[in-house]
Amino acid sequence: MASRRVKAQISILLAGAVILGAVFVQSHPDFVAHPPRSSREACGQFFDPANCQAAATFAAINAKQPIRQIVVPSIPDPARTPGAINPAINQDNITATICKGEYQAEKSPRPSWKAAATRRLVESLYPGENPDDFSLDYLVPISLGGAVADPRNLWLQTWTGPNRELKDHLEMLLTKMVCNRQIALSVAQQRIAGDWRDTYQRAMTPKNLAQYQMPLKWAVSPEQFPPFTSPNVGQIEGQRAQVEGEPLILQAELVDPEPYEVPAIPTEPLYPQQ
Repeated sequence: MASRRVKAQISILLAGAVILGAVFVQSHPDFVAHPPRSSREACGQFFDPANCQAAATFAAINAKQPIRQIVVPSIPDPARTPGAINPAINQDNITATICKGEYQAEKSPRPSWKAAATRRLVESLYPGENPDDFSLDYLVPISLGGAVADPRNLWLQTWTGPNRELKDHLEMLLTKMVCNRQIALSVAQQRIAGDWRDTYQRAMTPKNLAQYQMPLKWAVSPEQFPPFTSPNVGQIEGQRAQVEGEPLILQAELVDPEPYEVPAIPTEPLYPQQ
């Protein structure tokens, strides 16, 4: 009698495992089709990569392991990464595109694609380094109509240091300013692609942050950036047209752009299969 009961329980457990497995495969096809190559990549399949990095850092501290500090330029090489935009996004359709709450989530590539792109960029730019130490960044963010898969819009930041987080804050503010018609989309795109550090200094004011109910602690402080000057750059606050003399740096707008050297980027479908 007990033996039958145990067999029945085992059968129920096996059936439950099969059902859970089927649900997992259906809900995480990217994980199954493109298995992660490291525990960090696996974590990034399910959680915010920044949280995965925080967990890894906490684990390293507990294990008394040194935290690696990798120094990379705070802005990319403009000859290699000038920034690129999605030509389908323009000022006339921002309400139906980038200003929709779900736009960025819909257009963000699947995690395995971003992991593969990160690996290939690391192999090209920082051979021998661990891809898990780098964060893939869009120079012109998706939230501002940046091109998702154009190599001219992809570059690497590190998880250590302030640059990645500061640029994320700037992207959030600029998106709000564009959607509120405070600045034109094209101006925001060119500003963040040209030198996001200078744009941060100009845009992250207590006034702007308070207007959009963003943390005032994000306001720029002199010690966050080295002294920087940029000629022919007007104030970013308030509506205005294109600044006279400002270069057109988004090479994706050119019909025949200059050749550029980039690593191969995965060409499989960007988005999770429905």
